[in-house]
Amino acid sequence: MVGHVNTVVSAELSPDGNRVVTASLDGTAKIWDKRQSPLLFDNAYESPTPSQHFRYAGLSQDSRHVLTVTNTGTVKFRELSAQRPVYQFEIPESCCSFAAWSQDETQLAVAREQTAAVLELPSGKIKFIAENPTRISTMRFSPDGAQLAIGSTTSCARIWNAKTGTLLRVLNNSCGETHALAFSSDSRRLLTGGDSKRLSLWDLENGTQKLEIVDFRGSIRSAAFSPRNTSFVTASRDKRVVIWDAESGAPLVNFREADSANVNTAEFNHVGNLVLTSDVSGSAAVWDSATGRLLARYSRVTIPLVRAHFSRDAAQALTSNPFEVMIWDTASDLRTVGQVSAYVRCHVPFRLESENLIQTEIDSANCEH
Repeated sequence: MVGHVNTVVSAELSPDGNRVVTASLDGTAKIWDKRQSPLLFDNAYESPTPSQHFRYAGLSQDSRHVLTVTNTGTVKFRELSAQRPVYQFEIPESCCSFAAWSQDETQLAVAREQTAAVLELPSGKIKFIAENPTRISTMRFSPDGAQLAIGSTTSCARIWNAKTGTLLRVLNNSCGETHALAFSSDSRRLLTGGDSKRLSLWDLENGTQKLEIVDFRGSIRSAAFSPRNTSFVTASRDKRVVIWDAESGAPLVNFREADSANVNTAEFNHVGNLVLTSDVSGSAAVWDSATGRLLARYSRVTIPLVRAHFSRDAAQALTSNPFEVMIWDTASDLRTVGQVSAYVRCHVPFRLESENLIQTEIDSANCEH
């Protein structure tokens, strides 16, 4: 039985695949290290008061530091080896439903209701305040850190210059509440989608809509470009996962076996030959991106998964629901991508139980093959 981890609002796997960082509403942020024996958590940070809890926790690219943000606006950047803060500051009146950290780790955006604040790191200086007409639903930095995209209920996205605080563009279409925001790797294009069941592909250099796809029967929850930006994958609440051509908008691959549950997330691995999905039935799945063939399905319980991410080498996958965080071993499946027919696996080498990262094998008799 997996222990109750309280409501998990953030979970990330380190780039090297060895550590997991979580933030939850029990007032803790924790870093778990799989290399330790016994597999106890590496560090745990407690909120200073019962009314505070962590809204975000992320590991640096070198896996040596952790950034945490509380709902009351306390930001800390810690060195894990020394277990000490490198810097910390307070955000006045601008925090915090959720947060976004730029890839170069020099900017932090925090959002609450209709307001987002973009801060300079490590100084904590507020670079600018982005006011939105309605409640902010999602936001994301571009890979180069030059732009911040903010989604809401009134526009597909508002694009801000993250360096100067200038509002560059308002991308208007019938998006409903925006849930999916995805930049291309060159930061020149953006995918948007949401409750209106329409997906738009935007050229950010001139703000024009290059594509609109209306072939959805449910809310679009996730979108992601392939590594070469030639295609993109969508996950939607019509029980479909589809890969689309980024130039024509034509469907390239339909994942036929994904029609058993509404899908929350979809992403490519770094090579682009695999797609990882998570759905409301509590299952994660790995797919062959060229054929849409199911390679492996991972499931423990029926609680909807809210996130799923590959490790950098795609040998592991992290999934989480509000009460559990799991790391799945996908390496054995990767070795047979070209040969194996559709099958289902149920193997999780690590799970969080109480305050331990437990190494375990699940009885395969409880899994459908």
